[in-house]
Amino acid sequence: MARSIKNFIPYLALLAFAPTVGTAQVSEGHLTTYFQASYYSYEEPNVMNKKSSVPLIGLGVGYTIAHNYPISVHASINLGQTAYEGTGTTDNDPLYIINGEIAKQIIRSRLDVNFGYGLRYLYDDWGIKKTTTNYNTYDRSSLYSYIFASFTRKLKANQFITFKLKTLINGKQKIFIDHVNAYQKTSMTQKRGFGIDAELALNEKFSLFGESWQIKKSEPDTKGYGFIEPENKAIQLGLRYRF
Repeated sequence: MARSIKNFIPYLALLAFAPTVGTAQVSEGHLTTYFQASYYSYEEPNVMNKKSSVPLIGLGVGYTIAHNYPISVHASINLGQTAYEGTGTTDNDPLYIINGEIAKQIIRSRLDVNFGYGLRYLYDDWGIKKTTTNYNTYDRSSLYSYIFASFTRKLKANQFITFKLKTLINGKQKIFIDHVNAYQKTSMTQKRGFGIDAELALNEKFSLFGESWQIKKSEPDTKGYGFIEPENKAIQLGLRYRF
């Protein structure tokens, strides 16, 4: 409980300070949609890694509600394939990532600040296979809930740069190993982690972006098999086209 409260302190400080900063301006509600292509990498240092064998393809949509300090919602989906390197190798493993966020603008100035909450769901469709060294593979899913603060600096017309700082509230890893003798699917809880995102809009249509996570090792699995999700990091880098 104490850890969760500490996670919120920087964001609560922003909320407390926000009413005294910036000048409120009535905004217009608007819809945004985009297409993106990106490189993806997931690594458990000294254990294994999975990297996109072909670029991930993504679609996103967002809507901003008209208000003095607007509220915005955003959702995206990314699809692709990865290659595994660890105890042997595998190729062409389908990967799905779904994101959803809701944010409230709390400061309007030359540096706009938003505070929000998000969910990130990942499904690694890895099983049922054998690695090149004859080890069983298995499907795995990951669900992160997090809070964030984002900072947007407007540059020239139709150009901006945004940084987003994300703090993990809770992570849940599930591994689906029912097909392996003596095992059932099980899950592990992750309590510590953070992420950093960045986007640079080059013009009205195109932008470069990067998304990352650094997650500490999990609690032992709920079935008592002794599984632990090791410390890991994930990164996604790509090009975004708004239409």
